Amino acid sequence: MNKKIIITIIILIIIAVGASLINKNNQNKQPDITEVPSRNDTAVIPESVSTTSIDTVYSIAEVNTHDKPTDCWIVIGDKVIDATSFIASGGHPNDKILNGCGKDATEMFANVKKHSGPEAQEVMMKSQIGVLE
Repeated sequence: MNKKIIITIIILIIIAVGASLINKNNQNKQPDITEVPSRNDTAVIPESVSTTSIDTVYSIAEVNTHDKPTDCWIVIGDKVIDATSFIASGGHPNDKILNGCGKDATEMFANVKKHSGPEAQEVMMKSQIGVLE
């Protein structure tokens, strides 16, 4: 009887450890929907399919209607940027980008030194949907 109890306890321990390892591995997996960057300030923006030309002209009033994290357009200079996918990907190291949704964020963008670097410029270029009228 004691051997059965000991064997049962050992089996339960093995099952618990195995379940714990499987759960830990599942928590570390990222969804395959988009590439998610590490938080080392290296932004990765998912490729988005867009039928909008960067020659499309938008008014500031139209940009103002896209003021939510799930529908976020930002004006930088004369460029209209759809930042929705970038925000959803977690590519920005903080939530300050949300302050620019639906607005002209040129000054806010320019006040961050790393935005003048090639990574930020590439993200902008990939996310541009038009120009401001």
